[in-house]
Amino acid sequence: MVFLGRPSEACYPCRKGRLRCDRLQPGCTQCSRKQIVCPGYRDPSEFYFRDETANAAFKVQNRKPRRRLPAKTKQQSQSVAEADAQKQHAGSSGTPTIAATPRQAVGALVNHWSPSSSSSSTPPSDGEVVRYRTISSPIKDLARTYFMTDYIATSPFDYLPKLCPYGLTGNDAMSASILAASFASLSLKISDPKLMKQARVQYASALCQTNQALSSPKLAVEDSTLAAVLLLGLFEAIVFSGQQSMDSWNQHTLGSVELLRLRGSQQFETALGRKLFVHSANNIRTSCAHSKTPVPTRFIALYDDAQPYLDHNDPFLRVTPVLDRVAMLRSRIAYLEDSERHEVLVEALDLDAATAKLGQEVSAEWRFTARNPYEKAPMTYKGISFRYPSLRALRYWNSLRIIRMFLNDLIWMQASLILAQGPTSASVDYFAMQEAATRKMSTLVVEVLASCGEYLETTEDRFSVTARCLIWPLSVIAEISITPPDARRFALDCLGRLSRDGRIPRPIEVANTMMGLQADW
Repeated sequence: MVFLGRPSEACYPCRKGRLRCDRLQPGCTQCSRKQIVCPGYRDPSEFYFRDETANAAFKVQNRKPRRRLPAKTKQQSQSVAEADAQKQHAGSSGTPTIAATPRQAVGALVNHWSPSSSSSSTPPSDGEVVRYRTISSPIKDLARTYFMTDYIATSPFDYLPKLCPYGLTGNDAMSASILAASFASLSLKISDPKLMKQARVQYASALCQTNQALSSPKLAVEDSTLAAVLLLGLFEAIVFSGQQSMDSWNQHTLGSVELLRLRGSQQFETALGRKLFVHSANNIRTSCAHSKTPVPTRFIALYDDAQPYLDHNDPFLRVTPVLDRVAMLRSRIAYLEDSERHEVLVEALDLDAATAKLGQEVSAEWRFTARNPYEKAPMTYKGISFRYPSLRALRYWNSLRIIRMFLNDLIWMQASLILAQGPTSASVDYFAMQEAATRKMSTLVVEVLASCGEYLETTEDRFSVTARCLIWPLSVIAEISITPPDARRFALDCLGRLSRDGRIPRPIEVANTMMGLQADW
């Protein structure tokens, strides 16, 4: 047998274009970059071990008859005796004997093994033979695996695997929510709109089952029900398509306030319950800041009751008082009078100082460092590149920067409006406030853009779930009025790369829809 070389394990588009295929599951990076659906990979074992029964039967059927020598008398007598015995047996049973041809055997084999065969199906054509088939996992399992291993590991849902034994294949709200988010995330990964349709079908089922669980006093207080509510919000974030998605996310988030109150103090007795509470609390505060509404007093009272159970060494928990004040400040901006602008400006200055102090007081294991000039970096901004100890540390620092960028843009805008009203008090230098806000904004912009190289790489394997955490800070930089022009171009370029490599629809509109910066500030 001639050795034809080692068979390629790459997908068909990569084999056809002679490209290097990374063979990632469920689709390779090359197909993702081309915005096509990866057809999958061949199993090398199928080229070494095959079921050649059908091929052998086909060859036997079509081979030319060989020239046979006359048989010996003894062999002929044996053949005649066997034929007479078969005839006598057929006559005694009353059943006609029909000899099966090799072609009929092949047809029976095809019909027996074909998964789509039925009584009404048409028989295979003469040239149709079974060669080999590929064993593949169900798409549901592939979607769940990708979601739990790649997507969840880098998100605030890192606690979700603890609920997996009860939520992967069950018929409950959390199972349906996981499947909806899994299909949605996999659809973005491999650019398959059919999977997104399945995701929306699962989302409708999850929404119905979640409402049923919330109507049950027993099921409403379970951890899986709260996780289902959070996963429904995650689905809206994954499939973000405009204001409707954001409104749905706000509804899921604000609806969890009453659910947290219903769960009572028992939710703080387990580590999983505390993580679910903290995750929900962060979403509630973010939703209030977005919707320009104060944080509900009933939630603040519940959060005060949870203080003895929380880890106060967590830097994220130390940001919560600032977020409460930012939400209150945004609610005032919507109905601000000219006489109140100075008071709001002073409040913004105090909040900016408090937020900057949080960054100064963070422990050493949360601090970022600058790469050396001679050290190779995947991406730099003005020759600067920062390194972070973890993705969570990057999220923390970008959260502080987003808050400060909002506040400094507010300071600059309110100072401009006060100056436009006419002569001001000589004791307050609003021009100096504007200049200080511009300088702080330039520093914050450099820090954000110099951090993009950690997760926005220039290699072929550029689809990274972790890069999604850069959408919000980059969008804020692109939209704020006092952003330097070169920084805005750099941010827009990064957002464009995220849109192409991450299949994120309209990333620029995220900032407009989520915060409405120019209209609200």
